[in-house]
Amino acid sequence: MGLPLARLVALCLALTLARGEELQKGEGQRAALWAARPEGTGHPGQPSADGPTWEEEAILFCQHLGQPGIFWGRQAGLRAAWGAHAPSRCSPEGRTRNHGHNVCSTWGDFHYKTFDGDVFRFPGLCDYNFASDCRDTYKEFAVHLKRGPGRKGGHPQVEYILLTVKDDTVYLTPELAVLNGAKVSTPHYSPGLLIERNDAYTKVYSRAGLTLMWDREDSLMLELDSKFQNHTCGLCGDYNGLQSYSEFLSDGMLFSAVQFGNMQKINKPEVVCDDPEEGQTPESCSEHRAECEKLLTAAAFKDCLGLVPLESYVRACVQDRCQCPSGASCICSTLAEFSRQCSHAGGRPGNWRTGTLCPKSCPGNMVYLESGSPCMDTCSHLEVSSLCEEHRLDGCFCPEGTVYDDIAGGGCIPVSQCHCKLQGQKYAPGQQITKDCEQCMCNAGRWVCKDRPCPGSCALEGGSHITTFDGKRYTFHGDCYYVLTKSDHNDSYALLGELAVCGSTDKQTCLKTVVLLADKKQNVVVFKSDGTVLLNELQVNLPHVAASFSVFQPSSHHLIVNTAFGLRMQVQLVPVMQLFLTLDQAAQGRVQGLCGNFNGLEGDDFKTAGGLVEATGASFANTWKVQSSCPDKLDWLDDPCSLNIESGEADGVPGGTWGWVEVRWPAPLGARLLVCRNGRLHCNPVKLIGEACKAPKIHVDCNNQTALTIRNPRPLSCQTLAAGHYQTECVSGCVCPEGLIDDGRGGCVVEEDCPCVHNKGFFSRGDKIKVDCNTCTCQRGRWACTQSMCHGTCVIHGSGHYITFDGKYYNFDGNCSYVAVQVRQGHLTGPLAWAQRTELKLEDKHRVVIQRDVGHHVAYTTREVGQYLVVEASIGIIVIWDKRTTIFIKLAPSYKGTVCGLCGNFDQRSNNDFTTRDHMVVESELDFGNSWKEAPTCTDVNATPEPCTLKPHRRSWAEKQCSIIKSPVFSACHSKVDPTPFYEACVYDSCSCDSGGDCECFCSAVAAYAQECTKEGLAPPTIFCDYYNPPHECEWHYEPCGNRSLETCRTIHGIHSSISLSYLEGCYPRCPKHRPIYDEDLKKCVRRDQCGCYIKGIRYLPGASVPTDDICQSCMCSKSSKVICWPEEGNPGSASLAPCCFWSDWINEDHPETHGDSGDRERFDSVCQAPEDIECRAATEPQLSLEELGQKVQCNVSFGFICKNEDQFGDGPFGVCYDYEIRVRCCLPMEE
Repeated sequence: MGLPLARLVALCLALTLARGEELQKGEGQRAALWAARPEGTGHPGQPSADGPTWEEEAILFCQHLGQPGIFWGRQAGLRAAWGAHAPSRCSPEGRTRNHGHNVCSTWGDFHYKTFDGDVFRFPGLCDYNFASDCRDTYKEFAVHLKRGPGRKGGHPQVEYILLTVKDDTVYLTPELAVLNGAKVSTPHYSPGLLIERNDAYTKVYSRAGLTLMWDREDSLMLELDSKFQNHTCGLCGDYNGLQSYSEFLSDGMLFSAVQFGNMQKINKPEVVCDDPEEGQTPESCSEHRAECEKLLTAAAFKDCLGLVPLESYVRACVQDRCQCPSGASCICSTLAEFSRQCSHAGGRPGNWRTGTLCPKSCPGNMVYLESGSPCMDTCSHLEVSSLCEEHRLDGCFCPEGTVYDDIAGGGCIPVSQCHCKLQGQKYAPGQQITKDCEQCMCNAGRWVCKDRPCPGSCALEGGSHITTFDGKRYTFHGDCYYVLTKSDHNDSYALLGELAVCGSTDKQTCLKTVVLLADKKQNVVVFKSDGTVLLNELQVNLPHVAASFSVFQPSSHHLIVNTAFGLRMQVQLVPVMQLFLTLDQAAQGRVQGLCGNFNGLEGDDFKTAGGLVEATGASFANTWKVQSSCPDKLDWLDDPCSLNIESGEADGVPGGTWGWVEVRWPAPLGARLLVCRNGRLHCNPVKLIGEACKAPKIHVDCNNQTALTIRNPRPLSCQTLAAGHYQTECVSGCVCPEGLIDDGRGGCVVEEDCPCVHNKGFFSRGDKIKVDCNTCTCQRGRWACTQSMCHGTCVIHGSGHYITFDGKYYNFDGNCSYVAVQVRQGHLTGPLAWAQRTELKLEDKHRVVIQRDVGHHVAYTTREVGQYLVVEASIGIIVIWDKRTTIFIKLAPSYKGTVCGLCGNFDQRSNNDFTTRDHMVVESELDFGNSWKEAPTCTDVNATPEPCTLKPHRRSWAEKQCSIIKSPVFSACHSKVDPTPFYEACVYDSCSCDSGGDCECFCSAVAAYAQECTKEGLAPPTIFCDYYNPPHECEWHYEPCGNRSLETCRTIHGIHSSISLSYLEGCYPRCPKHRPIYDEDLKKCVRRDQCGCYIKGIRYLPGASVPTDDICQSCMCSKSSKVICWPEEGNPGSASLAPCCFWSDWINEDHPETHGDSGDRERFDSVCQAPEDIECRAATEPQLSLEELGQKVQCNVSFGFICKNEDQFGDGPFGVCYDYEIRVRCCLPMEE
């Protein structure tokens, strides 16, 4: 049993009084503890039969009454911040609350404060272990320091600091920062490490969970992540949450501060350094106590009293005043440390400094503040303070109403005076610049732009490389006439291009002919590769001017065509035929063809005439062929340079199968085969295949002019009908008779029965498919789709590979923190106007919740779906994380056009996705990415790394491994999802990972492609899920495409996302018929009646109390998972002053952890002060009694529930408390 409440309160008072004495006089504290001990208990430090010592229980209880929870330190990882309501059981401390228990510090005249709150003085001048990771296995960090005597009789100064974090060693002096033996300038960023310097501090941040701050004089602060609890040693103590223990009181032995400090000495063979000896405090020191109390309780520290133990700093101040009586400056360090600790504790100290008391000066027009945000708004980062992850501290700051001018160097200025910056050039407020498509003016550090008439351009280069009007690049090796671009308004004009094989393989193609059909096909202008121009089959001399177009030849290498309908053509003739188009802005969204639809959205450039977007260039281009007799071409996934290792080209090889091509000869020669033999070309006749046609098709012989005059079947297909029929030349072969159309599958159909094509698949009339959140139906060869607004998705994977909300692919491999997506300023209205109250960090394969003190509440849920962690907020944000290097961010349609960041602006225009923080659209990925760095001090990325070039030994391995993406393993997916960008990203990432994690990088890259395939309903290769199956059971199975039929306790109660996440890859249960519902919380299959009740998204298990607005009515979740209510006993209607009694909701505010002396402690203070009864149970197995659970716990109406991990050793394999919850019965007097 635990200590009685009165005895515990007495012990708290005894501890408080004992802490008022110097640790050098530790017997006072020890005596106070001894006097307050329970009767029958042994010597301090001696464990009782029930587990912990009575001292430890007392200290834990006192800390539980007055100390804060866990503060999560600064670490790298993906963060999501919103105004969310976190359940009370998941409420770690936020950055603005007390995190002093994560901080160790030293200052002034040899003063130290441990992580656990002990303040002591140790006058050592040797090298000491300030704090280290002291686990027996892998040690993550160590901090050593050396003090030297003060200058001119002042306080001793910290001469240097030696910090080791994993593989990095940082050496700091007041003047230098040295990393791994090389001097670095600040700020310095390297993987997982940041070193920066400002007017007040030198700071080091590490992703390992460490922050170090040094004022380059006598003050040093170290903040650690809570994962290091109970794992440290050194002058900062063991970080176990217990004062004195293991530092000054261990195994019954008491150590003085000097003894403890000397034990932390770093012995160097070549250095002789004497240990300090015990000293006596002069009696005259007490005369300074009143002065110190007055200073530390001044009005400036009003917000600090009660947050920071005053007595410790009064004693330190008295010691300072006594050791250095010559002036008030001796106590400045302790006053400053008290102020800093106040900020750590969540307080806001005022400006206690004066012109005569510890004055501070700042450069320029900056002002000194005791508690300001270290993330100072600047002209380039106006909103950085709102995203700040750091804690408030003292230093020089800009006055209120100003920002720091980090562009022009003007100090602190009003925002209206901020310059703008573009490509390294500064622009004053009001200055204007003109770009191709915008005219912009600098206004308050941001560009205000308006659109200018901006033509689009399309290029067909090298006979296969196409760049659309919206900037999408793809390669297509065609062999037919194709629609390059055409007007979708009355078919007023069209531009066709003939691609043909011109080399030794069908992957060497050339542009042979360009055909312009103007004036609704009344004028046909043909441009040949030899420079010949034909108008309606007659050769014309240049220049030629007609009513709707003109052609002239400025040089022997080029032809220029201008039209009256806004199309301008430049035809290059030498060395090969290439085509460059320019189209007026008025045609935006009104054209189709291989050049795309010119609507500003790169992601839908592969939209066919049938109405859907194809996945690959070949499947898209095949839909725009003009001649139905042309075969469809395939995507070529091989490296073109692999044809010839030496030259990267394929040359004709005499005597082999190389060097032959099929050539269409003018009738009546027919088809011929051109073969290279013995250095000479030979033409062999080839018999046409299919001269006997399968009914109902008929054979057409272009050589038989008589037959053509009798019947003139049109060589139409459903595909060319959708693209638009354009007669080119007669092609012999099998065609459908009049009245029927080739269906593309070998048959003939009437137009109404034309099939639809999507991603190389054929769909019959009436077939339906799902495209995102819409349903499309095949009608007359075209798709008719519903028009629902869908969520947008941004994908970030691997080493900086991005797919924006609007479908733009790009790479940006930065080296610090960046804004992926945020709500744009000026759009914080209505339901989107939420402040950032809750911050979620996704790191180390789990989530961390950080609560802020201010902001609105917005509900959110987290859940495991397959191998992914899904976080969903009620404001329309979903984050899906594979717990490695891939993240999916989904936004509701209501966010369209209101966001910005590395994920783009979600306005269905990808050509403006590269909008910088200062509102300028740029072309460079580097300019764009650098603008979204979170901190202005982060250095810019100046070049895109080429890891395979820097590490050529990795290329062959990377290409071999990543070739699986283009291999038959994923062949079914190649027509659904273009593998090329994922293969390139895989090679990039696999070359990057050469110092460990090779397979991790490779597997994550392949998984990114597999996930996209899964979304299309295709199954990637399998994995095994037996890990999740209990012995002799096979309930869990790998589902590469997710489990779309899985019902969960949440989904049957309507607690689910507005969009489906069932496609996510991973292990899923296949629940048996007698337990058909999956319980996501208990992670097992259950009956429907075991799911419990869900009220406002909160779950209540069967038998649990359900909250009600009527305090004298009780409600509970019945065994059938129905909410039932009844009048509570003691209803105020039955007696005038009868008590109203009720059972509280189940309370589960604490959760056990596997490290340290953690456990589970539940209190009832928030419900009532003196409950009449209490019930305790396991949170996940509520049906089991405490005896059946078999753990040593305490459930008492006087203090609540206590379970300690250390009590469980020997009772099971893990020695960890289960998660428990309590409820109490409260009775309140009620008037009639």
